[in-house]
Amino acid sequence: MCPTREDDLARKARADADKAEAEARAARVAADRAEQEQREWNGELARRQREADARKSIAEADRSEVEGRQAEIAGLVPDLGKVDRGETTLAGEQTMFASVLAHRALISAASTLVSDIEERLAEDHKEPVLITDDPDLVRSDAAYGEVNEGIERLIAAADKLLPKPPAGPAHRAIPALAAGAAVAAAVPSVVSLLAARRSISSYSTSVDTTAAVAQVAGELAKERAVRIDEFRRVPNAPILTREKYLQERRAELVREKQAREEDRIQHDALRASAQEEVDTLRKQLDALTRDKPDYKHISGELKRARQERDDAVHATKDAALVVGLIGDLLAAIDAFSASIHAVPGGEGRSPLMVAALRQELHGEPATVSRVLFVSACGGSATQLFSDRPLWSKDKYEIVASVSVSYWLLDTSSDCIVAAGVASGTARLTGSVGATFSIDSPAVSDHDQ
Repeated sequence: MCPTREDDLARKARADADKAEAEARAARVAADRAEQEQREWNGELARRQREADARKSIAEADRSEVEGRQAEIAGLVPDLGKVDRGETTLAGEQTMFASVLAHRALISAASTLVSDIEERLAEDHKEPVLITDDPDLVRSDAAYGEVNEGIERLIAAADKLLPKPPAGPAHRAIPALAAGAAVAAAVPSVVSLLAARRSISSYSTSVDTTAAVAQVAGELAKERAVRIDEFRRVPNAPILTREKYLQERRAELVREKQAREEDRIQHDALRASAQEEVDTLRKQLDALTRDKPDYKHISGELKRARQERDDAVHATKDAALVVGLIGDLLAAIDAFSASIHAVPGGEGRSPLMVAALRQELHGEPATVSRVLFVSACGGSATQLFSDRPLWSKDKYEIVASVSVSYWLLDTSSDCIVAAGVASGTARLTGSVGATFSIDSPAVSDHDQ
């Protein structure tokens, strides 16, 4: 059935009515919203917000006005706040003038040290003071003891084996047992020296200790004789003379060994000849009876020949024994000489040279009665820099300190008569671009 005109009109009327209703609802919502916004606008919070925004705008306008005026005035008046005050930069790991101040402080410490030990030194200013930086004096002194003892024992053994004058056939009758005991007494000392392999010299030193030794030596040398242990000539020590004498005795032993070897050969030849005579006489005697006239004579000759043979056998054995003992002693002397003349690896001198240097402590009396040990034990430098503003000059202050340990040995008593740590300071003050001054007191405090 087809819709009629009346149906279309009815539908349109309903649609228009729905639209009008929707528009009415929208109008009511808009009216409600406007009413709500009006209430909020007139509320206390909205009013305060509007006042705050107004004050902010006024403040921004005032600031813009001030900045404009400041920019206008800046063209006429300099802005000191923008002037660069400058900065002083210190480069490097050391303080300024560190070496100069350390030297001044060392002078002060050395003066203190010398002042402290002056009363403990020998009254005779010509008697030298031995200065060393080796704290192990026992080590080098032990070398003197072993070298000296070894030389004396070997000389004594050589004296036992060498004949006493006057020369002649009888002088070669050397008691073999006594000579053997002398060689046996000498060998242990040699073996001890060879087995020990002691390090006896070349104590390593730092630059600071070397400077301390030099400064103390310079202070002492103003009034008295001074020797530096590591820097001097080898003295003409008696132990060197004794070592040369030992070498002379060695040459005599070589000659004596040759003579003894010839004696052994001669006695062995006499033994062989006597043995042949004994054998011949024995055969002759065996062929005779006791009632024969020659029996008694041949019997006497046989007894004589046997005695000569036995004497030759003993003489041969004694000569051979002495030859062996001399050979052993020569080997001991050679080993000992090699050990005392050799310079051990890493060392600066041989045991014989060390012994020669240390003999001055063992004379009767000793030529050196005081040994002074010196060692730099510490130091520091403190730097204060004042970076001043504007046109003021930068100021600085530097303080350096040095400490030197020491002890003084009296060789006659083997006792320490003075010891301590001497300290010295030096102070430098000044300004950049100006002169400076150094204050280094002649005498400083020190710990005793």
